[in-house]
Amino acid sequence: MGAFPVSLSLDYGTLLTTTMFNYRNQFYDNVFNAIPVFVMLRNKKRTEEGGERIAIPLVYSRNTTFASMSGYDPVDTTPQDNLTTVFSNWKEFAGSLGISRREENVNRGRFQIINMLSAKTQVAEMSASEGLAIQVVGTIATADPTLDLSPLHYLVQKNPTASLDVQELNQSTYAMWRNQYTQSAATSWAVFLTEMEHLFNKCSKGGGAGKRSTPNWIPCDQNYYELYLAACRDKTRIVKYDETVANLGFGGAKFRNAILTWDEYMPDIETGTSITANTVDTYSYTYFSALFLNTEFLEYVVMAGSDLDVGPFVRPENQVARTAIIYNMANLVCSNRRKQGVHFKVVSTITS
Repeated sequence: MGAFPVSLSLDYGTLLTTTMFNYRNQFYDNVFNAIPVFVMLRNKKRTEEGGERIAIPLVYSRNTTFASMSGYDPVDTTPQDNLTTVFSNWKEFAGSLGISRREENVNRGRFQIINMLSAKTQVAEMSASEGLAIQVVGTIATADPTLDLSPLHYLVQKNPTASLDVQELNQSTYAMWRNQYTQSAATSWAVFLTEMEHLFNKCSKGGGAGKRSTPNWIPCDQNYYELYLAACRDKTRIVKYDETVANLGFGGAKFRNAILTWDEYMPDIETGTSITANTVDTYSYTYFSALFLNTEFLEYVVMAGSDLDVGPFVRPENQVARTAIIYNMANLVCSNRRKQGVHFKVVSTITS
């Protein structure tokens, strides 16, 4: 009588956890490479080791001791207090991957279970990307959300003189803490391009790191992006592209040295209506918008060990399933709002 076939007994909990651990870097890259804002800030990520809040140092006044002199004239040695600190709260973002005992049973075998995990991970990647994009790009807020990441449209506002706290500093009280803005009145390509030039130059005032520091990124909606290209064609301007951004499908056309990226989650800033997961496919634009950003003064700050960290697959006492938690603790911060700008209320009827 022949022996019974020998079956390989797999520890699925260990297999799932090890597979996700090995896949973690790709999961992270796939999530953040799907969001233009994080692609543009990939070199502006800072990791913090603890801290109740995120501290952002600011220069809020000039050193007033510098003046002309002659010979033995005394030099002003008045103590200077030119620095202050603003704070931003940590924001948490989490989701889970779950696999039931039934799914394990019908996908028995090492390769079957890995294929099933791969499919579930792809869904998690798309969902995490959408969730982060909605928080950072799709949300218009005049106050910092309690739980969500601080949106770009909170850090850069269309009315920077309103009495509102941004990162706990009132923008109405401190002129140096106000971003630039241009409410469009363009009815022609020429005026539209002139408005872009003017806002770019306003955001370029003041030095930085031994040079004039200018906007290097212009996130916008699809309509604004196409309007810019149409204006360049009409005025026979040569458009250069950033190949890396273009190959990712985010646009990549350049204005001066700034890269334009269009994003389906970029809302109509004039009407003030945010974009959600339920409205992204049916969202209606009355006007077009863009931000003129200088990433030298923007940072994505993450807590050490909590940067889309993937936990082990564990089985709760009351379920025949295994679940892994994916956890993120971070926030988007700005250290110089004067170098950021917003171009809004651009009409769709520009044709010449």
